Amino acid sequence: MKGYYKCDCGKEFDDPQKFNGHKSHCITHLTLTNKLDQRNEIQEKFRKGGFDAAKSKKSKASQTKATSLNEWIKEKHVCEKCGKILTEKFGTGRFCSRSCANSHHISETTKAKISETLYKKHGACKKERTPKQRQQIIKGQNFAKEINLENSPYSQYNTAFKRNRQVDEREAYKLCLYEGNKLIKSTIVLTHRYNMACAIGRLLLPNEVVHHIDGNKSNNDIENLQLMSRKEHSRLHAQNNNTLVTYTKTHGAWNKGLKHCFSKESVDKTTKTKRDNMEQ
Repeated sequence: MKGYYKCDCGKEFDDPQKFNGHKSHCITHLTLTNKLDQRNEIQEKFRKGGFDAAKSKKSKASQTKATSLNEWIKEKHVCEKCGKILTEKFGTGRFCSRSCANSHHISETTKAKISETLYKKHGACKKERTPKQRQQIIKGQNFAKEINLENSPYSQYNTAFKRNRQVDEREAYKLCLYEGNKLIKSTIVLTHRYNMACAIGRLLLPNEVVHHIDGNKSNNDIENLQLMSRKEHSRLHAQNNNTLVTYTKTHGAWNKGLKHCFSKESVDKTTKTKRDNMEQ
């Protein structure tokens, strides 16, 4: 059976364990029993001992750091960027300052180390990641090899991309000149004009037109292409249609060729025949 326990300070307890725990730190009970000084001495000893132990740990750690740093300085490490002998350890100890660390490019030895670590972690399937812009440039360079851009009259460019013209959706090549990832200049050339320029071995003049023999503008084979002037091209189309089509001012260059083909009398005849057909 649990008894009734009362401390000198006035607190009452049913549990003897709680009563004994309270007595050990109750100041009124310790003063009456003349045990307060004894308790304070014990507490001071414990405090001093813990503080001294922490101090000794810190001092040992600082000593080991100092010795390791002195040994590292004696080895005479060199900055990987500027080549200065390091008297202090900055970061990992590869560079002498933050500016050298930021301006340094990764060397081949470090790349080899990185690749080895990646191979160990991920195996042979790990590939180096390239940015999207660089991937597009590589694709353009591969396509330029397929077109044989180096041996063409457009050899000043080093990459090529397939494009469709927005006006009539005809096939075209976008030729670009890249230095690294920087675009310097670019042009768009229609495929039939590019093929003709490669066949001739020179750039086409603005006066010259490439005609599709079978009338299919998507068939850009060299056998289906014919080089002629704008005047000859307009005359050929007019003769095939047997009619004179009057275009707006935007097609003025095409009309210039027709003026040389037809006289006023022939134009009047064609207009009369058109009207008669409409009336019938």
